[in-house]
Amino acid sequence: MRLGCNWLSIESEEDLEKALPVIDEFSLGAIDAPEAIGDWSIEQCETFGETIRDYGLTIGEYGYWENLLTRDDAERRQQIQTIQSLLKRADAMGVDCVVTLAGSFGGSWAGAPHPDNWSDEARRMVVENCRQILNGVSLDHTTYALEPWYNTFVHQPRAVREVIDEVNHDDFGIHMDAMNMHSVQDVYQSTQLIDEAFDLLGEDVAAAHIKDIHWNTEHGILCLEEVLPGDGTMDYNRYAQRLDELDDDVAVFTEHWTTDEEFVETMRRFRDVAERNDIELVTR
Repeated sequence: MRLGCNWLSIESEEDLEKALPVIDEFSLGAIDAPEAIGDWSIEQCETFGETIRDYGLTIGEYGYWENLLTRDDAERRQQIQTIQSLLKRADAMGVDCVVTLAGSFGGSWAGAPHPDNWSDEARRMVVENCRQILNGVSLDHTTYALEPWYNTFVHQPRAVREVIDEVNHDDFGIHMDAMNMHSVQDVYQSTQLIDEAFDLLGEDVAAAHIKDIHWNTEHGILCLEEVLPGDGTMDYNRYAQRLDELDDDVAVFTEHWTTDEEFVETMRRFRDVAERNDIELVTR
């Protein structure tokens, strides 16, 4: 696998040159796609991708976080067209995946809770959105990937497997995030959850996230928190072992931290886990 740098904005070769000391110090082998990729021409995307590969790196992901599960048909069509445009540019650049959430009926935020997010209507719409997105593009490299999230039925391994099977497209997959798949029943049984996720979904993983989950008992009600690897209850030895079974170039990123130090510490900790398990990281 390749550990990925997504906290330093790399929009040009000059940005990349500035980031190389961090990339090399922490044994990183991938970056995320430029934020401005949607405004670039196909030719610009091709040139940037070639430049990144010349440095021995890959481009692992581009995240698009607008809400696809809207009942406003005109807005939904626009979102689908935007993702199709991003996929074409990502494919020209050689990005491994464009990742989104399934969406929400709960307003503008794709991660918002809403009771209908577990309904038959939600399932039909998510599958139809994915089919429409993929039927409108021809891709040579890039995968369109859904990231599991706790606010919809696209959450735990078996439900994600069902969505992949229903969409039934070679260019569709999952952005693996085992932390996101946990529920209260799984907090202390992460090994079993991780194995179920990779047994069911491993062949469809386009990229992955690393972070941990912690049950904060100081709250009077349920509070599951996202924490750095090693600060929670996930079995990170097992997660690293199962990630190592995937293609050597699968990019592994972290997310949601507020400081560069937290991103760097996450990479340092995961690198230590890899070393303990005799896992070779692909670097440039």
